[in-house]
Amino acid sequence: MKIRVLLCFVLCTIVGALSAQKVFQPKQINSNFKGLVYKDEYSFDLRVMPHGANFGYTVGELETYYKTTFYTFDIGYLKDSRERKQNMNTTFRTEGTSDAFVYGKQNSLYIIRGGKGFKRYLSEKALRRGLSVGYSFEGGVSLGVLKPNYLKLFYFTEENPDGEIREERFSEDNRDKFLNFNSIFGGSSFWKGIFQSSVSVGLHGKASGHFAMGAFDKNVRAAEIGITFDAFAKKVPIFVETDLLKNRRLFLNIFVSFHLGRRSQ
Repeated sequence: MKIRVLLCFVLCTIVGALSAQKVFQPKQINSNFKGLVYKDEYSFDLRVMPHGANFGYTVGELETYYKTTFYTFDIGYLKDSRERKQNMNTTFRTEGTSDAFVYGKQNSLYIIRGGKGFKRYLSEKALRRGLSVGYSFEGGVSLGVLKPNYLKLFYFTEENPDGEIREERFSEDNRDKFLNFNSIFGGSSFWKGIFQSSVSVGLHGKASGHFAMGAFDKNVRAAEIGITFDAFAKKVPIFVETDLLKNRRLFLNIFVSFHLGRRSQ
């Protein structure tokens, strides 16, 4: 009987000691705990799309650890999804080998955007080197710059039966030759026609998933995947219009973007 009482006393003592240890054991210090609170962030951004690309700069205000409002500016180029490069694969005595060109293209579209947006993180304050997941929305105004597309065209005349090549932009006078594949030697240089550019005003917007490494560290390291649109007040004359080919006002793209920068207090 005494042995049973003693065993019971010892067992109760052990259980009590374990319970006390569990209750009073101090919380382990998280070496990744973050004590700094940042107010602003600045990043350089690269956005890549199937039909374009742009480079930009973003300034953000961290309202809370999971909510940021930002302003962004970027510049880049935009293509119509129907653009296809071709080549005559021929030579000419004064030009050498033919250059690639996009059939029917009369203008190249470059774009300048300015906008405002916000991003939200879905989880609580992340660990120092953890991956934070959220979402981002942005919208603003766009300025499309249309640079005339010059082609190298074959011309054969009685005075020059061997032919010559002239660099010309599209006009109604050369419409038939501009759209005649066999009359095109190739495209001209990027700089040709740059001072003859015109502009078109529009709007843009994007929605994306946001993924940040160490979202609350001093360094900005993030990526986004989403969808973006550019809409203009009137059709953008990228192509020479025909019965089968019409220009567009709206351009949709999926994209991947990368952001590198710094945060400040």
